[in-house]
Amino acid sequence: MPVYVPMPWQRRGGVVCACGQFDCLEVFCSGAGIAARFNTAVTAAAVVVGGDVISGVSAKEVCVWARDPDAPHHVVAAVVVESAAAALASACLSITRILDPSVIILTGPLAPVLCEPASEHYRTMQWRLHDDTSSVDLRLSTVVQPGVVGAACAVLSFQGRD
Repeated sequence: MPVYVPMPWQRRGGVVCACGQFDCLEVFCSGAGIAARFNTAVTAAAVVVGGDVISGVSAKEVCVWARDPDAPHHVVAAVVVESAAAALASACLSITRILDPSVIILTGPLAPVLCEPASEHYRTMQWRLHDDTSSVDLRLSTVVQPGVVGAACAVLSFQGRD
């Protein structure tokens, strides 16, 4: 499910989203967005410093390369995945400030890769107005089906309505 939500740093001249806006969450966290950002960065680096131009790398490959220091273009992959996790954490923080949930459940094919680093970013960004040290729990859905169905099932499971 596309997430065409502008990020707080949205600006003209940023990364253009399919919706026509700039710097939407979709550009940073979707599979297509991660793959496109990686392919653009690697192509630009190849032009500047010389080297092989690669294209058509999938988000799955980017995520695998981000975790493997011996993989080709590991550093670029790690930066792209880390920035996706930071953007996701920023969106979750906005959701927390507006809706005050006790849990946010992440689902979809990239959730297993982004959940832990997004949780780490979230904890460092969280704004506390009082002494309450509890935070919203970002959880990974254990349901195989991605998207809205998986998230809905995870919520019902969390509430004990299996």
